[in-house]
Amino acid sequence: MLNQDALSVLEQQGEPQDLVFVDPPFRKDLLQDVFQRLEQNGWLAEGSLIYVESEKELAEIPAPDNWSMIKEKTAGQVNFRLYLREE
Repeated sequence: MLNQDALSVLEQQGEPQDLVFVDPPFRKDLLQDVFQRLEQNGWLAEGSLIYVESEKELAEIPAPDNWSMIKEKTAGQVNFRLYLREE
């Protein structure tokens, strides 16, 4: 178990994962940084599914070009998106 800041962990070289959950604190503008670290540091396998939660008012998420959104829903104040990572 890690007891570290998530951004610090993602800054390290990772092992490719098939399923990733991203749920940063809302209204902190962290998604772009998290996505970049996931991509650059080897945390994602080809064909990974990335589940992202964000605040409802965030209309667009700056997802990498090789991520395809396959599902999106809103419930209350939360927007849920599921992406597929392609090479």
